[in-house]
Amino acid sequence: MSIRGSRARDEQLRLVARVVAAFVSISFVAAFFRPSVLFSWHPACMATGYLLLMTEGLLRAAEFRPLEKLPRVHAIQRHGWVQGAALLLLIMGYAAIYLNKERLDKPHLTSYHSKFGLATTLLALGSAMGGLLSFRKLGLISFFPDHMHASIKAAHRAAGALTWVLSLVTIELGMLHPVAAKGVMPPIWQLSV
Repeated sequence: MSIRGSRARDEQLRLVARVVAAFVSISFVAAFFRPSVLFSWHPACMATGYLLLMTEGLLRAAEFRPLEKLPRVHAIQRHGWVQGAALLLLIMGYAAIYLNKERLDKPHLTSYHSKFGLATTLLALGSAMGGLLSFRKLGLISFFPDHMHASIKAAHRAAGALTWVLSLVTIELGMLHPVAAKGVMPPIWQLSV
């Protein structure tokens, strides 16, 4: 396959990923979000944060790899803003479920979904810190010896990819909950995720 054909195929795959992520995120929000219901903020924020925005952030990261100089810096900044918005939604979603459990006097971290969710959210925070650290324009990476820079950046990429994969596992586990397992959409979501 030619380089041009490979690029075209990659662009098509990224488009499919974006469409699927948008479909699943929007349908999650449509199915679950009721502004006056505290619990509903959890799936709405998490689906939008992980599926829509984090997917977009990962795709943007893959797209800026071949860029150099100022276009690369701008692309990394856009990646950071998208991931920052995702992180804000993840924190809101986690706060919603935590506060809802407190309000109902229910125990925390009793399911695989909740345990994976906590681990995934903590990993997302760590990955974001790694992103801030490794973005040369911020200057934080200069506090580390030069021979560590490549390892720091590789760790950020690996943590970001692992966070995204764990988010999919966590979402699948959440779809086993009786609230999410009703109707025609859950099987479609499970196949899409």
